[in-house]
Amino acid sequence: MGRNRAWMVWPVVAVAAAGCSMTTRASLHRAAVAPRVELTAFDSCPQLLTQVRTEALAEVGPSGLVDSRATAGGYGVSGAPGVMATNGATGLAAPAAAPSGAGTVATGSGASSTGASGAAGSTTFSTTNDQEQGVDEADLAKTDGSLIVSLRQNPVGLQVTEVGGTPRLAGFVPLGSLVQPTGLFLTGHNVVVVGSAPAAAPQPASTPSPAPIPGPGLVEPYQPPTSNTEVVVVDVTDANHPVVARSFSLQGAEVDVRLIAGHVEVVVQSAPRLGFVTPSDATPAASAQALADNRQAVMSSSLADWLPSVTSTPGGQHRMAPCTDVMHTADASSGLDTVSVVPIDPQSDTPGPEVSVVGDASTVYASTSSLYVATPGADGSSTSIFGFDLSDPSAPRYLGGGTVPGTLIGQYALSEYRGYLRVATTVGAATPAPGEGDVPTTLSDNRVTVLGVVGGALVPVGTLGGLGAGEKIYAVRFIGPLGYVVTFRQTDPLYVLDLSDPNHPQASGQLPLTGYSSFLEPLGPGLLLGVGQEVDPSLRTDGLQVSLFDVSDPAHPALVSKDVLAGASSSAENDPHALLYWASANLVVMPVTQYPTDPSASTPGGTFFDGAVVFHVGPGALSEAGRITQPSATNGTASGGSMTGVASPGVAVQGAIVSMPPDFVGSGSIERALVVGSMIYTVSDTGILASDLTNLSTLAWLPYP
Repeated sequence: MGRNRAWMVWPVVAVAAAGCSMTTRASLHRAAVAPRVELTAFDSCPQLLTQVRTEALAEVGPSGLVDSRATAGGYGVSGAPGVMATNGATGLAAPAAAPSGAGTVATGSGASSTGASGAAGSTTFSTTNDQEQGVDEADLAKTDGSLIVSLRQNPVGLQVTEVGGTPRLAGFVPLGSLVQPTGLFLTGHNVVVVGSAPAAAPQPASTPSPAPIPGPGLVEPYQPPTSNTEVVVVDVTDANHPVVARSFSLQGAEVDVRLIAGHVEVVVQSAPRLGFVTPSDATPAASAQALADNRQAVMSSSLADWLPSVTSTPGGQHRMAPCTDVMHTADASSGLDTVSVVPIDPQSDTPGPEVSVVGDASTVYASTSSLYVATPGADGSSTSIFGFDLSDPSAPRYLGGGTVPGTLIGQYALSEYRGYLRVATTVGAATPAPGEGDVPTTLSDNRVTVLGVVGGALVPVGTLGGLGAGEKIYAVRFIGPLGYVVTFRQTDPLYVLDLSDPNHPQASGQLPLTGYSSFLEPLGPGLLLGVGQEVDPSLRTDGLQVSLFDVSDPAHPALVSKDVLAGASSSAENDPHALLYWASANLVVMPVTQYPTDPSASTPGGTFFDGAVVFHVGPGALSEAGRITQPSATNGTASGGSMTGVASPGVAVQGAIVSMPPDFVGSGSIERALVVGSMIYTVSDTGILASDLTNLSTLAWLPYP
């Protein structure tokens, strides 16, 4: 990607780097010291087009903008944030307070066992393990207690399975010609599938200049692969005959997506779509001619080349933000790439009004009232953040922008609480393991910065630093007024933070441990689950580590129990959606792949295992309750709604341990586990296995045809 300019257009008071000890810094009434950059609307489309052309002429080179190759959405450079914004940008109040239970366990997976009523009657069912209650995240499989909808890769499509009673494979919708899926939502009778599809490459504005005869060609079209974000709505009212109801094609690459109050908020990043050329050889003449052709492409461009649009089917509508809704700074500077939030009502053929700002995007976090997009700076020393107001999810509005020092590990490093955004970052490079590099001159610092909305900007009002000097953050979880941060270099300190006063964040306590947790999951009041890796004395990973912490006393967190599966790993270490917590049965389920550490052993871990491991969370203890594997798709069939199928070999609970044949190898890599009523369903790309929730015995195996 090309030159990465700083996003921040509202100067803020910088937060000084903390030393090795924990430090805090209170608000300095930054409303008085953080000047605002006023945004004004363009008077007309010609004015907007003139400005983007002018800046592009300063950016363009022989191979495109700043000699860059294509971004995911097209060509271009990263832009300055806040310079342009559509559909309103100033005068917004602070975001509404997040629910007091934000970050606490919600319904279903990562939730309490409170369920909902499905078509099969009153039943309980799990939901995706989402970060925030009321904000659904796209996943590979979902259930409403009556249906399980899941994505398949071979062939690419949507599988609908009836559950809640006798499980039965129902309808299938091939999607390969429409979208390469990344996730789905289930809302009412609609399944919303989100993914990507190749976009047509832009054509040169004019025929590339011919080569002098007999010399080689001077320039040639430059057409890198690009993609659009595709949203496909499938009506599953008739489970046996699901149909595609409508679809939307958004110019640009998907960054992330959320479902809030019935609206799908799609975040895409797009870039100018111009037909640039590149020199066919390294001669000065070829470079000069390519530059001339690319400048001509800029001068011949139209607004459709610069502003993202949405095409809906049916209707074929092409939507683009009105020119007079695009905002810019008073000095008329602007960037060229855009980040857009596009609201889509699955029951409407017309998308809602998008809001766009200029810049890049890598991480998305959302509460029920706000959405934030973050990206690291060019040198990794800071992170820039955009905020969007979702008070009306059908029409998001730009809230403001800001910067924090350091980098994020992902969306869980962000959390909104009572109108403030908490951000956990690592500042600087962590000290490498022994023998793997030199110790940095300046030790890294880990910190939490609290941002508030002041004068149309996200401004630091408090910060807490000194969390593990020389280390880096491996896991973060914010739960209401508390924060939990795991850092790691040689030990795994779990820090408990008191963030109840945004101006004065404090460290309440810490717990040194070996190994590390890369994901933290609340399991109810006072309990926290850590999923990560144990490490050996040489700091090499040594197996899946599942830890149970008692955090009821923030000043004295304690390790209650720990289970290490030698030679094992789980996708739940880095993908929270892969973890199921079913509170009513005190069970935690996650996919696990385990390689043998002692081939002569006949116990779990003695042979290769690929399936799901079930843990029981008891009073002051965490123990393995059983294992689930899926049989080969050729070992059983499902027909006509009957319970025909075969039991997965050896899945019989004996107390807290499962006996498995030493030579058994599961053929289906389990990706998700869901609960409906008294059954637990495991989903892979080869089929769905129904097991008894109480003893994990196999009830039905539904192989995909």
